[in-house]
Amino acid sequence: MKRLSGLFIVVAFLFSFYLVPPDISSAANKNCKDFKTWKDAQTYFEIKGGSKKNNIDGLDRDHDGLACESNKGFNKNYRNPNDFTCKNFATWKAAQDFFEKRGGSKKKNVNGLDPDHDGLACETNKGFNKNHKNLNNSK
Repeated sequence: MKRLSGLFIVVAFLFSFYLVPPDISSAANKNCKDFKTWKDAQTYFEIKGGSKKNNIDGLDRDHDGLACESNKGFNKNYRNPNDFTCKNFATWKAAQDFFEKRGGSKKKNVNGLDPDHDGLACETNKGFNKNHKNLNNSK
């Protein structure tokens, strides 16, 4: 009798998973229809690390760094900051500010702007300051 009641508990436990639907709000993949506007989709895409080379959830079909281009409000002139390289900054300070605001440090090489991992971005850009102290390095 104990064996039968134990089997019943196991079967009931397993059956309960069948009756409870999965939480769809935690689904990994999003699609363009999940967003009301292009800006919402683009924001999600960028926060998740989306770029020309990293097509988050397949939202960037043409791999130009812009998600859901058919959604309402698409801005064809927008530039995805996740695709910025040192060439996108006129000065070292502009690059360094961008790098640090996004958490760039010796340990976190934002956009690959710090190839030598010293916490200083775009060292060949105009105005490079080798004495600059990146406060993110101390975190």
